[in-house]
Amino acid sequence: AESGVSWVWGGSTLLDEGPGVRKDRVMVSLSRGGADAKVSREFDLDAKEFVAVMDGGFELPEAKSQLSYKDRDTLLVGGVFGEGEMTDSGYPRSVWEWRRGTPLAEATKVYEGEQSDVS
Repeated sequence: AESGVSWVWGGSTLLDEGPGVRKDRVMVSLSRGGADAKVSREFDLDAKEFVAVMDGGFELPEAKSQLSYKDRDTLLVGGVFGEGEMTDSGYPRSVWEWRRGTPLAEATKVYEGEQSDVS
């Protein structure tokens, strides 16, 4: 790879706004060498390029995160704020609502499980 990192496919999450609405955005997750932690970036399927953060694109830092689109301008994310947000078995235990164009640090917590959940 150009960056000198061996990136491994970690999955994708399509923005699905329902029947009849064009599917044009997807969150793509990649890990360094197949690690559990992934970097996730928004990809524009029409332009065939990643959407830059300065252009309003979503980009999650390397973490054992989970994500889903709530709508075009909102991601539901978990596992992005460190080990304190994980269960004892290593799964995200909090869900945060992150609005497009705002810093991830300003995401709003919408759910929190117990650290002992998901054994």
